[in-house]
Amino acid sequence: MRRKITFSKPLMIVGMFAACLTTAVVAEEEVRTWADATGNFKTRAAFVTLDGDQITLRREDGKTVKLPLGRLSKEDQAIARRIARTALAATVEPQVARSESSWPQWRGPNRDGVSRETGLLSAWPEGGPPIVWKATGLGGGFSSVAVADGRIVTMGKFGDETRLVAVSVEDGTKL
Repeated sequence: MRRKITFSKPLMIVGMFAACLTTAVVAEEEVRTWADATGNFKTRAAFVTLDGDQITLRREDGKTVKLPLGRLSKEDQAIARRIARTALAATVEPQVARSESSWPQWRGPNRDGVSRETGLLSAWPEGGPPIVWKATGLGGGFSSVAVADGRIVTMGKFGDETRLVAVSVEDGTKL
């Protein structure tokens, strides 16, 4: 079955970080039976969107239902996430830059964690390499980065929220 995939928010970032900013919308998805977490309630519907922890389904009568993903059975939660990931990957992957100067996704251009940079210093000068710029206010945590199209993208913890943060490659200013 051919699926039409659109995004309700601008696609700004590539790779695994895109999921943080976008809502995948899959049209023409097949109708299936979805069950709630208790197994007592079921509905026949097609997946429409997964936006954060909110899922939207279109019932056979054409009405849409929006509910917290956690209200579905564990199996149906996994199915919804898989449909959304598949939709996102089908759109994002072709946009991933494969240039050697980019690190556009988790573990780099080839997802192997290997940098192919050349001409690097074999030893650092006394006091370390010169600092070109510093960026602050990116939140706490241990997220990796993606680098593409003049942006460095990472995730940081701000209180109880985890946010996507992007800075300019040129000077570290927040984007």
